[in-house]
Amino acid sequence: MKLKFDSGLPYQADAIASVVDLFEGLPSKQGAFEVSLGASDFMGTTQNELGIGHQLALSPGALLANLNTVQERNVVSKSDELFGEKDPY
Repeated sequence: MKLKFDSGLPYQADAIASVVDLFEGLPSKQGAFEVSLGASDFMGTTQNELGIGHQLALSPGALLANLNTVQERNVVSKSDELFGEKDPY
């Protein structure tokens, strides 16, 4: 099966907008994309069993508010919490 992306399709544009809007308020980084497998103590990164990644610079409350806004716009019932019982925050 081959997936075909066409940004002119309304449902695909809506999906992109939903993902982008989820991270509204996230500070923009000015540097180029880079990957390092060196020391795991880089500023702004975190390491776990999945690998090294950037820390999310949005508070859980802001992320939940963004999620609720996206859910409301897409006529989906609002979530009361982000992760259920296993909240990593």
